[in-house]
Amino acid sequence: MTKILCEKDLTGKTIVTGFHGIGQVGYLSINQLIKSIKAKRIGFIETLNIPPFIGVKKNSFVTPYEIYQKDDLIIIKFEAIPSGKSGNEILKTIVEWCKSQKIEKMFLFGGLSVTFKEKDEKTTVRYLYNDSYSKKMGKEKPYVQEGVQVIGPLAVLLYYAEINQIPSLAFLSYADPQRIDPRGAVNALQNASKKMNVKLDLKELIENAEEIEKTVTLQGISGEQTQNAENDNMYA
Repeated sequence: MTKILCEKDLTGKTIVTGFHGIGQVGYLSINQLIKSIKAKRIGFIETLNIPPFIGVKKNSFVTPYEIYQKDDLIIIKFEAIPSGKSGNEILKTIVEWCKSQKIEKMFLFGGLSVTFKEKDEKTTVRYLYNDSYSKKMGKEKPYVQEGVQVIGPLAVLLYYAEINQIPSLAFLSYADPQRIDPRGAVNALQNASKKMNVKLDLKELIENAEEIEKTVTLQGISGEQTQNAENDNMYA
């Protein structure tokens, strides 16, 4: 059994969520969004299949599945990835709850592997949306490339949203699948901020991105120097 514990009237509101996935773009985006707009916790997702952990904060703690609100944005934060049959039940319940609450639309955040980026492409974010969204809100470009497979809880949410005719738009930001990629989250949030009608403070996320990118660059230089030294020894 899964229950949504939230007593707010959500008619006409927008659901926003994301997950730990490629580059952790979805999770980083949601975490930064909540902090930036100072959203308040208004509810929980209750399930018997809840992960056995809580995260400790200053004078408080965070539970695995929480609901936050700031004006018309209802943000669902997943500290853990809902997976398997029990995870699908949670996601199905969320979408059915959204329909019963007369939610206007859903915005989803996720990562898209940089390996799909086309030559000389300057785009940082591609869109994925269902028929209900395009009919009500219009089409968004650029769409995710044909043939790309989207997997995980974001794909499951889009599936149930399509069945329940809830307009849903996913912001899929190019990201490195081999590491945490805050730059992907920065690009996704910058792209989505106008549609969410919010001003975001992304300074912390940008600094994290720059620090990681600097480390990756230095590691690359170090690895190249080591390889060159090995090659020199081979022909010494």
